[in-house]
Amino acid sequence: MLAGILKRLGKPADTIVHLDFETYYDSEYSVRKLTTESYVRDPRFEVIGVSVAVGRTAPVWLEVHDFLNWSAEVNWSRVAVNAHHAQFDAAILAWQFNILPGFLVCTMSLGRILDGIGSLEELAPKYGLGEKGAGLAAAKGKRRGDFSKKEWLEFGEYCNQDVRIGQGLWYAMRKRIPIPELWVIDTTVRMFTEPIFRGNLNVLKTALTAEQASKADILARAAAWTGDGDPKTILGSSEKFAGLLRSLGVEVQTKHGKKGPIPAFAAGDPGMKALLESPREEIRALAAARISVKSSIDETRITRLIEIAERGPVPFYLKYSGAHTHRWSGGDKLNPQNFRRGGKLRAAIEAPTGKTLVVVDSAQIEARVLAWVAGEVWLLEAFRRNDLNGGDFYSDLGSTFFRKEISKTKTPVERQLSKNMILGLGFGMGWAKFAGELLKGMLGSNPVQFDRNDVLKFSVDVGEFEKRPWGRDGPECGDRVSDLRSTGIRLPYADLLVHCAVADYFVRLYRKMNPRIASFWRAMESALALMAAESSNEIRLQLAGLKFIHEGIIKPSGLILRYPGLRRSGGQYTYIGGDSGVEHIKVYGGLLTENVVQSLARDIVAEQMLGIRSGGWKIGTTTHDEVVAVVPEDRGAEILADAIKCFRAPPAWCSTLPLNAAGGFGTSYGDIK
Repeated sequence: MLAGILKRLGKPADTIVHLDFETYYDSEYSVRKLTTESYVRDPRFEVIGVSVAVGRTAPVWLEVHDFLNWSAEVNWSRVAVNAHHAQFDAAILAWQFNILPGFLVCTMSLGRILDGIGSLEELAPKYGLGEKGAGLAAAKGKRRGDFSKKEWLEFGEYCNQDVRIGQGLWYAMRKRIPIPELWVIDTTVRMFTEPIFRGNLNVLKTALTAEQASKADILARAAAWTGDGDPKTILGSSEKFAGLLRSLGVEVQTKHGKKGPIPAFAAGDPGMKALLESPREEIRALAAARISVKSSIDETRITRLIEIAERGPVPFYLKYSGAHTHRWSGGDKLNPQNFRRGGKLRAAIEAPTGKTLVVVDSAQIEARVLAWVAGEVWLLEAFRRNDLNGGDFYSDLGSTFFRKEISKTKTPVERQLSKNMILGLGFGMGWAKFAGELLKGMLGSNPVQFDRNDVLKFSVDVGEFEKRPWGRDGPECGDRVSDLRSTGIRLPYADLLVHCAVADYFVRLYRKMNPRIASFWRAMESALALMAAESSNEIRLQLAGLKFIHEGIIKPSGLILRYPGLRRSGGQYTYIGGDSGVEHIKVYGGLLTENVVQSLARDIVAEQMLGIRSGGWKIGTTTHDEVVAVVPEDRGAEILADAIKCFRAPPAWCSTLPLNAAGGFGTSYGDIK
């Protein structure tokens, strides 16, 4: 399959050009204060100069007019452009000069996936390429006309050094990156630099007006109980909001914080849900106002999308390998992966005239990959059986879990619980977290609370559960239930104990029915010990197509899932990572399993995305396990069928993995189910 995809995609380019633009910036107008999109499209934008190197030749610092004269003679369709931050430089090529290279390479993306770092400052010394220069500060606030000849040439040497580093990185990194991933990088960059989505301003402005009116109404109702102070200040401060609630006779629930108990005021906290469901109108109003004040994300996203749409087609910036598991993350202060299904943001994203959007989504891919890597044969057969006969997978399994026939229409709660088990318990989740998630509403479903009827229905021994040790040397489960009440769960101990006992029953049932998955968690725990051992990167274990080495896992794609600084301390394993890159991140067998599964699922979807692109279709964006393509308006049904077929075909390295997909097509992203 992959060989055919690469053949259809063709040879990327005949020539590679390395380049770097230097542009005007000042204290207010800069890429640090603006998004990449708004900076490049801003009327203040100006190119000071551009450094260009063809192949291995030395870089040359050019004026804009010299660059344009040279570029007019270049067949850009046969050229690969390498830039360190390709979304920035390729956006300038496309939006300012109407230059669309045949292929795009980004050494920042390469550094992120190969070495876990993306900055030139870190990559240059790592690859023995010298140091990045420090000439940028001298150019602050200076237009091209403000530079003397000497200053401009000195600035050019700074830019040339960046290009020399980029050249060196490319020739060193290209040996280590699988060819398909270069196409994935190119596809990801083009989602941003060659935007095709149209933002419906009427939908967006209507949504913004409704959001602002809703907030204003909520604050107006809350003002009646906040006294003379500023409602936003009181509602925005946890301390002041807690004081206000106490003055109204409300007991403030708490949860564990880094420095001790803190008020349970997060939108998903049971304590906040209890406030929202209070029988007292003023408490409900204050709780809603608190959430409204603290959660401005919808208003911010809508406003930003309006501004983008007013400037032109809407580009989607995704950060290639932005997550530890190599999945995409959001960039440019707008993450399209977080646009809710059924929300106004998706509804406002439309195909251009003459085009339609084709959306295809991989069905239960993580649950399928987990069953495949663990060798859980019965679960794989259940997927195959329901794929073949068009059955409902969660109802099928629910009938086993609940010992009766389950269906979407007649037993929706049981079916949802079956879904929660399959999608939530596969990575070692214990009964305490499962119980809490069910009470909050797991996976976006309605909250579930087990009661005495469930105890009788499933023959649960609540007394035995209460006295059972929690963990190897931990307290009894009953003690853990008491601890849960201190996190903000507003249930009497007896009721919470019953709920937790039944949740424990389903956790144990899942593990009993899936012994190979539970065994895989233990295998991953053992793998951590091998990965943490000090020595060279020889292969220490091979399992399910994975090769375990020092501080990493080589996937079938050839990419390495890295765990830098992995070590065991205080009875647990940690590695260095996180947003700051220096945090000690805890990892254990179940979490390593989740990382592996998510990373493999990402590799599968990436190959499927290339399969769709190899048909000649523009990829607009990807959202986790979903791909959006932009195709001719009269071919939506045909191309959707081809895309689903592509998503159902597993890569060669997991040829026995049953995959399924669904999708739709239409003008608006939000209208496609």
